[in-house]
Amino acid sequence: MTASNYSKIRVLSDHTINQIAAGEVIENPASVVKELVENSIDACADSITVEIISGGRQLIRISDNGCGMSPDDAVLCLERHATSKIRSVDDIEALISMGFRGEAIPSIASISKFTLLTTPKLDETDSQEGTLVIVEGGRLVSVAPAIRSPGTTIEVKSLFYNVPVRRKFQRSPTYDAQEIHKILSSLALGNPHIQFELVSDQKTVFKTSRSKKDSVFLEQLKCRIADVLGGEVEKTFAPLYFSHEGYQLQGFIGRPSEHRPNRTGQFLFINRRSVASSLISNAIREGYGSMLPANRYPVFIMHLSLPGELVDVNVHPQKKEVRLRQESMLRGLIAKGVQSAFGMTFSAPASIDSEGLPPAAPSGDSPSAFYESLLYPAFKQKIAPPVEGDWEYRPVVASKEPIVPPQPLSFSQEPVKFASPIRQQVSSTPAIPQTQEVEIPLFEIKSPVVKIETTIAGFLVLKHPPDSLNAENETGLCLVDQRAAYARICYEKLMGQAQGPSQQMLLIPQTFSLSSYEASLLRDILGELERLEFSIREIGEGSFLIDGYPIGINERELIPCLNQLIYELRDGVSRNKLQEKREAYFAWAACKASLPTTRKMTIEEGERLVEQLLSCKHPFLCPLGKPTIVHLTTKELSKLFN
Repeated sequence: MTASNYSKIRVLSDHTINQIAAGEVIENPASVVKELVENSIDACADSITVEIISGGRQLIRISDNGCGMSPDDAVLCLERHATSKIRSVDDIEALISMGFRGEAIPSIASISKFTLLTTPKLDETDSQEGTLVIVEGGRLVSVAPAIRSPGTTIEVKSLFYNVPVRRKFQRSPTYDAQEIHKILSSLALGNPHIQFELVSDQKTVFKTSRSKKDSVFLEQLKCRIADVLGGEVEKTFAPLYFSHEGYQLQGFIGRPSEHRPNRTGQFLFINRRSVASSLISNAIREGYGSMLPANRYPVFIMHLSLPGELVDVNVHPQKKEVRLRQESMLRGLIAKGVQSAFGMTFSAPASIDSEGLPPAAPSGDSPSAFYESLLYPAFKQKIAPPVEGDWEYRPVVASKEPIVPPQPLSFSQEPVKFASPIRQQVSSTPAIPQTQEVEIPLFEIKSPVVKIETTIAGFLVLKHPPDSLNAENETGLCLVDQRAAYARICYEKLMGQAQGPSQQMLLIPQTFSLSSYEASLLRDILGELERLEFSIREIGEGSFLIDGYPIGINERELIPCLNQLIYELRDGVSRNKLQEKREAYFAWAACKASLPTTRKMTIEEGERLVEQLLSCKHPFLCPLGKPTIVHLTTKELSKLFN
């Protein structure tokens, strides 16, 4: 036999290559929508409609009024790495289009039943005949002439029908529909000059208004924020503009009082491309300085324009991430831009005197001409920043309201006086009075569990360590931190009364607004939230009212907590998250209600306190993990004295 008969290396078929590429580029129906809508954007469309059935599993139809394709291009686009965006690798350095690899359409066509109907946008004297291309599982079935107005319509049916392994790992159609909604919301914010519409199961769930072509970019973006995130949300933003040596940053940032516990309210676009960049997100966060609380994140819709040679978009198959040059300088410039938006560093002129990135595509322009018009438009002229908002920044001051701790435990038959409750409660829950020195009534103890030697301010000195401490010997010194001990007792009493969720009602219900995408998420989990003791109902398109919520959540944190729960429950996070938050609140409240460290207890009070402490489930740690009892042996005491 010759050596060639033993060869193990094979050249893969084009069909296999396309399906492998599809595994990298196409994760779910939302990935299909993203790739095809980005193609429509690159085709200079100013109106894009997306129709889906069963979350895109049965059908995805995307129609645009872009430049369309000739019959030859309609067939050629099915070939791998066939693209109109670049000619050589050098073009990537000046890339401004959304796509460039030429992998999306052949990859999608290889795992679905694919139909392409397109008509080029030609002169009025030219024929308007289009082309219909049908592909099944990567196999070209037919190419025929057809009639359509200028633009392109692509239908993707039975996605993953020939890839059963990928189909098994898909999530629910509802989840896919929400992801498509999320993708379109992001693309709409990135391209405010384009009208978008989403029709899910023959119902319009998302539609943006058509912007005026002669309006400046920030005005277009402001209207688009109202369409996507809601009019009430748009009012909480301040305009931002900053330009320096080839960089242009513009958009809107939330006022310091508008912050979230996660990054769900952050939208970043670099040269119109939606990306994730921790560098830029952290730089914007730094621009707020001390105006934001710890572990809170600002909200923003930010467009960054910079020369192509300073950004590498070819580092992720789905173009979700980019690599930036001159990171240190860029970070400082972004922080300054955020400061300027709040009027802390720079003054703003009276008006915006020119258009920003991206300009609207002139009717009839070819894609290549459109891309050229987008290259560095902000660097060819000086653009004045926008008018400073009509709001006045005031730093957040810590609330002077008294901390409301949990009800202290009664050490005798005499009731302890409570402060008035701050809200009406449905079920019996621990009252939470103001922090003050707690008077513990005296009573007889016939046989105390542990004898008290003496008491000092804040501590009890035991005659011997309790048996449950498992001390090596009884010699030495055993101290009880009365504050930590009392916190442990209060915490376990609170947790005992909170077995099973209990609801508390708001005397004045709160209303809040959500974006169309977030509102759809909330509607799908209202039943789950009701089981968690939330009482929420929709009172208008994207507007909701809440008048009840589970005990253990601070009322001031109610809306941020609800925003976080929407995403966690949608992603399948267990209900334990809410329970953890309630336990953390009870721990905080119990520690706030503890005895003051300056209080010196009597022997009788101390013995009663220790008795209740030792009856707790976890007596040797306070709710925050600090020890309640410390035993210092004679040897350890000797070390302290060398």
